[in-house]
This record gives sequence, structure tokens and C-alpha cells, in this order.
Amino acid sequence: MCADVIVVGGGLAGSMAAAMLGHAGHDVTFVDPNATYPPDFRCEKLEQGHIGVLRRSGLAEAVIRAATHTDRLWIARFGRIIDKVPFDQYGMAYDRLVNTIRAEIPQHVRTCRTFVDAVTLIENHQRVLLSDGHEIDARLVILASGLNWTLRRNLGISR
Repeated sequence: MCADVIVVGGGLAGSMAAAMLGHAGHDVTFVDPNATYPPDFRCEKLEQGHIGVLRRSGLAEAVIRAATHTDRLWIARFGRIIDKVPFDQYGMAYDRLVNTIRAEIPQHVRTCRTFVDAVTLIENHQRVLLSDGHEIDARLVILASGLNWTLRRNLGISR
């Protein structure tokens, strides 16, 4: 199998990359073992700068519909509320944000529900070996594997 771009990892970065590249008409394969992002005990706060980026990406309306909006920031010190100031922001659980973005990935983007075992350079492209034994060749591999450092370490990428 071949693709122009392979996105490895289905968290926020990988899901956004797959959605944006897919909407731009690129031949994309999205690799993540989970059909939906699993529940995760963390949340995201999106301020106007974030919403501006999402607007440029074409993903803002879906995220805004799924988020909780607030127009005030409560400031507390030592257990007491000391001020309430205007502050336009949206909040949501991280898994809901990721799954909202995933729902925006176009149908023509291929999805592989498996793990990536290795990425190797072959002449002028990359070859991705999947844990199910299949291989995909691509011009570009986007590694968005988040906390999974195995692939980065195997590729010699460090912080």
C-alpha cells in the first residue's frame, strides 16, 4: 500500500493533522489502534488564540459545538474568589476534543487500526511496518505518537 502522508498517532496532534491534510485533498493514511480516543483524565481550555487557529484549519465550528463556553474567569487566592473578569474561553475533556476532531477526518482518509512497529527510510520515501504485518510506503510520515516514545527512540529522536 502507498500513501502521500502517513499520520502515526491519534491524539490531538495526529487527529488534527489527518483532518487538515485530508480536507486539503492529500492522500493520507491515519494509523492508530483505537477507533475512538479512550477516556482520559485531563481537559483542555481553548482561548481565542486557539480558536483562531482552529478557524483557519476549518475545525473550529465542530469544536465550539462540543465545548462548554464561559465568558468569565474566576480568580481565587487562599480559598476565596477575589475577582471575576471577562475572559472568552471554551473547555472540554481531552478525549471529547480529540474525538470531535476525529469526526472531522474526511471519509477518503484511510484508517489502519493497528500499531506501528518501525519506520525506515527506503531511497526517497519512508516505509512504515505495521504490527499486523502490512507495510505502507509514503513520501512523508508524521510521528504524533505522544507519550509513546518507542518509535522516537528507535528513530534516534530525543528531546
